[in-house]
Amino acid sequence: MIRHYLKIAVRNLWKYKVQSMISALCLAVGIVVFSLAYLFVDRMADAYSRLSEHERRVRIMAFTKETGGDMPFALADVDELLFRTEGILDSVSVHSATMRTDADVIGKDGSSLPYIVRYKVTNSSFFRYFNLPLLYGSFLPKSADEIVVSSEFAEKIAREGSPIGMVVRLASFMPENGIRDYRIVNVADVPKDGLNLDADCYFPLEMQPHFRLQTHAFIPEKQTLSGLKEMLERLAWNKEGKTVTVDALPVSGQRDTAIAKILVLLLSSLILVSGLITFLKFTFQMFYARQHELALRKSMGSDMKGIFCLLFVEVFCMLSFAFLLSQVLLEGLQLLVSRFPFLPEENMGWFVLEDCYLVQGGLYLAVLFICLFIVAYPVWRVRRVNLVNRIRTNGRRHGFRCAMICIQLVVSMGFLGAVIIIRLSYDELGSRLYYPSEKVEENRIIAIDMTTAVIRNNWDAIHAEINRMPEIEGQTSLNEDSDDGMLSYRFTTFMKQDSTEVRLKVMTGNPNYFSFFHIPLQGKALETETEGFVYVSRSVAELMRHEHVKGMIRLDGKAYQIAGVYEELYKNVTGNSRIAGSVFFPAQDFKT
Repeated sequence: MIRHYLKIAVRNLWKYKVQSMISALCLAVGIVVFSLAYLFVDRMADAYSRLSEHERRVRIMAFTKETGGDMPFALADVDELLFRTEGILDSVSVHSATMRTDADVIGKDGSSLPYIVRYKVTNSSFFRYFNLPLLYGSFLPKSADEIVVSSEFAEKIAREGSPIGMVVRLASFMPENGIRDYRIVNVADVPKDGLNLDADCYFPLEMQPHFRLQTHAFIPEKQTLSGLKEMLERLAWNKEGKTVTVDALPVSGQRDTAIAKILVLLLSSLILVSGLITFLKFTFQMFYARQHELALRKSMGSDMKGIFCLLFVEVFCMLSFAFLLSQVLLEGLQLLVSRFPFLPEENMGWFVLEDCYLVQGGLYLAVLFICLFIVAYPVWRVRRVNLVNRIRTNGRRHGFRCAMICIQLVVSMGFLGAVIIIRLSYDELGSRLYYPSEKVEENRIIAIDMTTAVIRNNWDAIHAEINRMPEIEGQTSLNEDSDDGMLSYRFTTFMKQDSTEVRLKVMTGNPNYFSFFHIPLQGKALETETEGFVYVSRSVAELMRHEHVKGMIRLDGKAYQIAGVYEELYKNVTGNSRIAGSVFFPAQDFKT
């Protein structure tokens, strides 16, 4: 009978092939959209929840009582923390953000090749805390000149062979520990997900002791988070005249993250639900239109089970075709992304084609299981069909169609409302970013990264070529580790008369920065060599007037003379209650 049902289903779908293709295409688009949204949310939001024993994992934060804000860890702070929490915390993991530098990789045969490497500084507990598999045993660095590299970087430098024993030589700077040659002792398989752990090389903490570090730890067994917090509250030490306290925060299961995940999945599911309604509406309408066939089957002894199987096989065929069509759409999307990348490659680590296929397969089975129950409704409606009395109830003939149209209307309104809310939120954020009245055409700006030794050693020749280009209309230089030199992530503090401190964003570079980005400036243009001077934003100038400070300002305890007042840093967020404004220091050195 299954073969007979399949033949009938294919015949009916082919009879209305245009409508069948449209319904299958709508459902396929819904499957692709929901699968991608689910994969993105699963990889990027609350990625810690995928780690084993995630309820025992916490992030250790340091705070200063004087400022009330969090304090970044440096190596000296980590050593102090480890000394004071011995026996309180388990497997303290420390790592920095990902940085870039140029290095030479020396092979086992003595050959050398240059690379630009992304690196972190970590301790040995980092790999255990984040469950990073080690491909060459469990050996971890024990001496100051040993490192671990990622499997991606190992494949790049060793091809099909083993990178163990190869040497990474830092070419651009001398680390503070005085070691430039680091021997590879193991390879870690590092995933590209929301944990942001991927890098090429993992150096020891002593290489850059002043880097800002993130600190994580396990809650000891038979200990609770509240108990750990009570023990940490009793810990405090003095640093540069400030009292430092620590706290433990859970890394997963936070309420705001869970709500955000649910909202994103609900929004993406609206497209899937709309496609499913279109698909079922068409299939059921075809089923109701075949009243003569159903009545004839019942008169010949077919029971409700046979009619149910007949309709379910049609749903199965249509859903399977939509699933295969979604695979084709996904392949096309993958080719489109690889040909025309709309996001940087480092932001697309979550988009793994094999994982998308698995999500689509699970979604197909879930939808098929749901349809198994939905199909029972139209079968129940035709239970009284016979040759004498066919369903011809004019008052209810379009009831199902009207109900489906109403549901689709609600889904469309919900999707449109969500899009409008997201757009308004984006516009609200954009309205808080400072843009000069004279528009800057960012697509005409070229940023050159100066953090590699090769570019710095040849900068005079490169700069001479740039100056000979008639297309170049203006230049500026900034000494920031920033996004194309436009945004800064450094801060300083200003002490108010009531002894409270406020944070100010810092930018350093050539003062022609203001003319380059068309930022209004009141004051004199200084040379980049000038020291002891600073430019302040208008909000800082108003703060100084309120504090009755004139001509000079003390930042981090050092006095500077005001060289001028500018409106705001380019694309800086305004109206932030945690940051009182920004300052700009003239500097000769530059990184961008």
